[in-house]
Amino acid sequence: MEYYHARPQSIESVVAKLILRINGRKKLLERQSTKGDYTDFDIPLPPDFITRDLQVETTRIGEKNVFIISPVDSKSEKNVLFLHGGAYVQNMSSHHWQLVGQLSWSTGCTFTVPDYPMAPDHNYMDAFAMVETLYQEMIVKTDPDNIIFMGDSAGGGFALALAQKMKIGQVVKPGRVILISPWLDFTLTNPLIPPLERKSLLLELKSLLKVSRSYAGDTPGNHYQLSPINGPLDGLPEISLFTGTHDLLFPDCLKFKNLMLEQGLSLNYYEFPKMIHDWPLISFLPEAKAAVKIIETLISSTNQKKYL
Repeated sequence: MEYYHARPQSIESVVAKLILRINGRKKLLERQSTKGDYTDFDIPLPPDFITRDLQVETTRIGEKNVFIISPVDSKSEKNVLFLHGGAYVQNMSSHHWQLVGQLSWSTGCTFTVPDYPMAPDHNYMDAFAMVETLYQEMIVKTDPDNIIFMGDSAGGGFALALAQKMKIGQVVKPGRVILISPWLDFTLTNPLIPPLERKSLLLELKSLLKVSRSYAGDTPGNHYQLSPINGPLDGLPEISLFTGTHDLLFPDCLKFKNLMLEQGLSLNYYEFPKMIHDWPLISFLPEAKAAVKIIETLISSTNQKKYL
């Protein structure tokens, strides 16, 4: 199934892009790297608007927190394992918490949000070790068909790679995977990426490659746990992918769609023209509201086979 959001670009989106261009938002990672601090916009603990309106249980795996968020008296059996983006160096932001809170409220489902290990202090093996342990705990309490892997940007790549690792390890798979502007190829060597630099207002190629290097450790960047576009694509849960054509990561999302199509595999693909990276997290945009509405339906619905 292929879905194109064909409405003209909203005025809100045009204004948001102008503001991002003026304030140099795409240089944030470079500035953070220079000072060696990636915490400018980090909100590692659930903010007041989450704890006020939703119930939050905090558990731990090793030294890291796991936040279990749900509406009071929720009847839903769905549980979303949410992996946040941030180039593997930045923590949850207010935009992530807002999306989690909105989706938990609107669907009535539980969101499980791990504060997973990140670079430069940790590498991908530490992150996988924690989240695999968490998933094993989740499937003891929840029917795997009711579990959803969901992530944005780097967290989207992580979510897909986690599903692939579960398949390879013959661990029972979750019900579905939802990817928002996912980082699918850690190496960023797709020749269609550099021409998008001018239109990309949140991501810069050289900064992404620089700050994320330590997350790989000594492992080549093309390993599937870093670049899930190179991992197994068959035998996975139902996958839904949201991408915008002005996102630096768009070329690899398009490549992933084509790989799935060539192999005759199931994929729900949502391409939004002229949208920037992670636009569904910019809540005031009409295009974000449209994407979130689709995500709400995906979370709430039962599994169905859909094909490109």
